[in-house]
Amino acid sequence: MEELEDLDILTLRAFVLALYQLPSLPPELQTALQNLPLEVEAMLEAIYKLTKQEPLAQKYRECRLVFQPKEGKRTKSDHPTTNNQPTNEITNVSEDIAEIETIRNQGGTFFLQMVEDIRQNPEIAPKTIIDSCLGLPSHG
Repeated sequence: MEELEDLDILTLRAFVLALYQLPSLPPELQTALQNLPLEVEAMLEAIYKLTKQEPLAQKYRECRLVFQPKEGKRTKSDHPTTNNQPTNEITNVSEDIAEIETIRNQGGTFFLQMVEDIRQNPEIAPKTIIDSCLGLPSHG
C-alpha cells in the first residue's frame, strides 16, 4: 500500500472524529458510508465529498481544526484561513481528550482500516466501531 499524504491523514482523522461526534447517522449518510469505494484514492475522494455535506460538514470543519498543523507547518494543499480571529469552534468538539489524542497518534493505514470496518458493518453504529478500533469503552 502506498504511503498516504499528510493531508489525506488529516482528512481521515477529522472525518473519523466528525463521525464520532454525530449523535446519529441519517440513512443517506449510512448508505454513502456503505458505498465507499475500496480503492484508496477513490475512497478519499468520496470521503472528501461527504465532508462537504451536512450533517457531517460542520462537525468535520470543527474536527479538522483540532488536527490542523500548527502555523508554519501547513501542508501544501491546506488553504490559509481568511479569518485570523480566535475561534470557539474547537470547544464544540468532544470534551474527551483521550479520543482526540488517540486519534492524533494513529497513522493513515489505521484509519483506512477503520473506514473499511464502518463500510462493511452498517448494522453497527460508527461510534461503536471507532470506540472498538481505538480501544475505548463503548459509548453507543
